[in-house]
Amino acid sequence: PADHKPIIIVKNLTQRFGDNIVFENVSFEVYKGEVLVIVGGSGCGKSTLLKILIGLQKPYAGEIIYQGTDITKVEDEELNEYRKNIGVLFQSGALFSSMTIKENIALPLQEYTDLDAGTIDNIIKMKLGMVNLAGYENHNPSELSGGMKKRAGIARAMALDPKVLFLDELSAGLDPITAVELDDLIIKTNEALGTTLV
Repeated sequence: PADHKPIIIVKNLTQRFGDNIVFENVSFEVYKGEVLVIVGGSGCGKSTLLKILIGLQKPYAGEIIYQGTDITKVEDEELNEYRKNIGVLFQSGALFSSMTIKENIALPLQEYTDLDAGTIDNIIKMKLGMVNLAGYENHNPSELSGGMKKRAGIARAMALDPKVLFLDELSAGLDPITAVELDDLIIKTNEALGTTLV
Protein backbone atom coordinates (compact mmCIF):
# COMPACT_ATOMS: atom_id res chain seq x y z
CA PRO A 1 0.00 0.00 0.00
CA ALA A 2 0.99 3.63 -0.62
CA ASP A 3 1.04 4.47 3.10
CA HIS A 4 3.31 1.49 3.86
CA LYS A 5 6.22 3.53 5.18
CA PRO A 6 9.27 2.11 6.95
CA ILE A 7 9.37 2.63 10.72
CA ILE A 8 13.20 2.57 10.72
CA ILE A 9 15.52 3.35 7.79
CA VAL A 10 19.16 2.26 8.06
CA LYS A 11 21.44 3.97 5.52
CA ASN A 12 25.06 3.04 4.74
CA LEU A 13 25.86 2.04 8.30
CA THR A 14 29.55 1.35 8.91
CA GLN A 15 31.24 0.36 12.14
CA ARG A 16 34.95 0.14 12.65
CA PHE A 17 37.29 0.12 15.62
CA GLY A 18 40.72 1.40 14.52
CA ASP A 19 41.67 -0.59 11.42
CA ASN A 20 39.10 -3.30 12.16
CA ILE A 21 36.01 -2.87 9.97
CA VAL A 22 33.14 -4.77 11.60
CA PHE A 23 30.73 -4.09 8.70
CA GLU A 24 30.31 -1.37 6.10
CA ASN A 25 27.55 0.22 4.03
CA VAL A 26 24.73 -1.77 5.63
CA SER A 27 21.33 -0.47 4.49
CA PHE A 28 17.84 -1.83 5.14
CA GLU A 29 14.32 -0.73 6.07
CA VAL A 30 12.11 -2.02 8.86
CA TYR A 31 8.38 -1.89 8.15
CA LYS A 32 5.62 -1.61 10.73
CA GLY A 33 4.35 -5.00 11.87
CA GLU A 34 6.99 -7.07 10.11
CA VAL A 35 9.42 -9.65 11.49
CA LEU A 36 12.87 -8.81 10.11
CA VAL A 37 15.59 -11.41 10.71
CA ILE A 38 19.26 -10.44 10.43
CA VAL A 39 21.34 -13.53 9.73
CA GLY A 40 25.10 -14.00 9.68
CA GLY A 41 27.94 -16.12 11.00
CA SER A 42 29.35 -15.80 14.49
CA GLY A 43 31.40 -12.61 14.88
CA CYS A 44 30.05 -10.90 11.74
CA GLY A 45 28.72 -7.92 13.71
CA LYS A 46 25.05 -8.72 14.46
CA SER A 47 25.28 -7.75 18.14
CA THR A 48 27.29 -4.62 17.25
CA LEU A 49 24.57 -3.67 14.74
CA LEU A 50 21.92 -4.16 17.44
CA LYS A 51 23.83 -1.94 19.88
CA ILE A 52 23.90 0.83 17.25
CA LEU A 53 20.19 0.35 16.43
CA ILE A 54 19.20 0.82 20.09
CA GLY A 55 21.55 3.78 20.61
CA LEU A 56 24.13 2.10 22.87
CA GLN A 57 26.92 2.64 20.35
CA LYS A 58 27.63 5.33 17.79
CA PRO A 59 28.43 4.12 14.27
CA TYR A 60 31.60 5.13 12.42
CA ALA A 61 29.37 6.33 9.55
CA GLY A 62 25.78 6.12 8.34
CA GLU A 63 22.30 7.00 9.57
CA ILE A 64 19.41 5.40 11.43
CA ILE A 65 16.23 7.33 10.70
CA TYR A 66 13.31 6.88 13.11
CA GLN A 67 10.25 9.11 12.53
CA GLY A 68 12.34 11.52 10.45
CA THR A 69 15.19 11.85 12.96
CA ASP A 70 18.68 10.38 12.70
CA ILE A 71 19.05 8.77 16.14
CA THR A 72 22.83 8.46 15.72
CA LYS A 73 23.14 12.24 15.98
CA VAL A 74 20.66 13.20 18.72
CA GLU A 75 21.23 14.36 22.30
CA ASP A 76 20.51 12.06 25.26
CA GLU A 77 17.01 13.48 25.80
CA GLU A 78 15.88 12.60 22.26
CA LEU A 79 17.61 9.24 22.48
CA ASN A 80 15.59 8.48 25.63
CA GLU A 81 12.38 9.36 23.76
CA TYR A 82 13.39 6.88 21.05
CA ARG A 83 14.18 4.20 23.65
CA LYS A 84 10.69 4.54 25.11
CA ASN A 85 9.37 3.26 21.77
CA ILE A 86 11.63 0.22 21.57
CA GLY A 87 12.11 -2.94 23.61
CA VAL A 88 15.28 -5.00 23.76
CA LEU A 89 15.97 -8.60 24.69
CA PHE A 90 19.71 -9.11 25.09
CA GLN A 91 21.33 -12.48 24.46
CA SER A 92 21.74 -13.18 28.19
CA GLY A 93 18.20 -12.04 29.04
CA ALA A 94 19.96 -9.34 31.15
CA LEU A 95 17.60 -9.58 34.15
CA PHE A 96 18.79 -8.06 37.42
CA SER A 97 19.59 -11.10 39.59
CA SER A 98 19.05 -9.23 42.88
CA MET A 99 15.43 -8.42 41.93
CA THR A 100 12.32 -10.54 41.57
CA ILE A 101 10.76 -11.01 38.14
CA LYS A 102 8.03 -8.55 39.14
CA GLU A 103 10.61 -5.91 40.15
CA ASN A 104 12.50 -6.45 36.88
CA ILE A 105 9.39 -5.83 34.77
CA ALA A 106 8.32 -2.88 36.96
CA LEU A 107 11.58 -1.01 36.25
CA PRO A 108 10.76 0.50 32.83
CA LEU A 109 7.20 1.27 33.97
CA GLN A 110 8.45 3.14 37.06
CA GLU A 111 11.16 4.90 35.05
CA TYR A 112 9.14 6.05 32.05
CA THR A 113 5.50 6.36 33.19
CA ASP A 114 3.48 8.01 35.97
CA LEU A 115 1.34 4.91 36.53
CA ASP A 116 0.33 4.02 40.09
CA ALA A 117 1.48 0.81 41.79
CA GLY A 118 -1.85 -0.98 41.25
CA THR A 119 -1.82 -0.31 37.50
CA ILE A 120 1.84 -1.40 37.26
CA ASP A 121 0.96 -4.64 39.09
CA ASN A 122 -1.84 -5.30 36.59
CA ILE A 123 0.47 -4.68 33.61
CA ILE A 124 3.09 -7.04 35.10
CA LYS A 125 0.47 -9.79 35.53
CA MET A 126 -0.71 -9.25 31.95
CA LYS A 127 2.83 -9.35 30.49
CA LEU A 128 3.75 -12.48 32.48
CA GLY A 129 0.52 -14.14 31.32
CA MET A 130 1.45 -13.26 27.74
CA VAL A 131 4.77 -15.18 28.04
CA ASN A 132 3.26 -18.10 30.02
CA LEU A 133 4.90 -17.12 33.32
CA ALA A 134 1.78 -16.30 35.34
CA GLY A 135 2.45 -16.79 39.05
CA TYR A 136 6.22 -16.27 38.80
CA GLU A 137 6.13 -12.63 39.95
CA ASN A 138 8.05 -13.24 43.19
CA HIS A 139 10.65 -15.66 41.82
CA ASN A 140 14.25 -14.54 41.35
CA PRO A 141 15.93 -15.06 37.95
CA SER A 142 18.21 -17.73 39.49
CA GLU A 143 15.11 -19.88 40.13
CA LEU A 144 14.14 -19.93 36.43
CA SER A 145 15.39 -22.11 33.58
CA GLY A 146 17.17 -20.54 30.59
CA GLY A 147 14.01 -20.49 28.50
CA MET A 148 11.95 -18.98 31.33
CA LYS A 149 14.57 -16.24 31.83
CA LYS A 150 14.30 -15.33 28.13
CA ARG A 151 10.50 -15.22 28.43
CA ALA A 152 10.76 -12.99 31.52
CA GLY A 153 13.16 -10.81 29.50
CA ILE A 154 10.56 -10.57 26.72
CA ALA A 155 7.89 -9.59 29.28
CA ARG A 156 10.16 -6.79 30.53
CA ALA A 157 11.04 -5.68 26.98
CA MET A 158 7.28 -5.53 26.20
CA ALA A 159 6.37 -3.63 29.40
CA LEU A 160 5.95 -0.28 27.64
CA ASP A 161 4.21 -1.76 24.55
CA PRO A 162 7.13 -0.86 22.27
CA LYS A 163 6.61 -0.18 18.59
CA VAL A 164 9.76 -2.18 17.79
CA LEU A 165 11.20 -5.12 19.72
CA PHE A 166 14.88 -5.96 19.14
CA LEU A 167 15.99 -9.50 19.98
CA ASP A 168 19.65 -10.51 20.14
CA GLU A 169 20.31 -14.23 19.46
CA LEU A 170 16.91 -15.28 20.77
CA SER A 171 17.69 -19.01 20.94
CA ALA A 172 21.33 -18.79 22.12
CA GLY A 173 22.06 -21.33 24.85
CA LEU A 174 18.66 -23.01 24.63
CA ASP A 175 17.79 -26.59 23.74
CA PRO A 176 15.98 -27.05 20.38
CA ILE A 177 12.51 -27.60 21.93
CA THR A 178 12.72 -24.49 24.13
CA ALA A 179 14.07 -22.51 21.16
CA VAL A 180 11.05 -23.49 19.02
CA GLU A 181 8.66 -22.57 21.87
CA LEU A 182 10.31 -19.16 22.09
CA ASP A 183 10.06 -18.65 18.30
CA ASP A 184 6.34 -19.51 18.51
CA LEU A 185 5.87 -17.01 21.35
CA ILE A 186 7.55 -14.26 19.30
CA ILE A 187 5.38 -15.01 16.25
CA LYS A 188 2.22 -14.99 18.41
CA THR A 189 3.29 -11.64 19.94
CA ASN A 190 3.74 -10.20 16.46
CA GLU A 191 0.33 -11.53 15.31
CA ALA A 192 -1.58 -10.49 18.45
CA LEU A 193 -0.07 -7.05 19.06
CA GLY A 194 1.37 -6.12 15.65
CA THR A 195 4.74 -5.46 17.29
CA THR A 196 7.53 -4.95 14.77
CA LEU A 197 10.33 -7.44 15.48
CA VAL A 198 14.01 -7.24 14.53
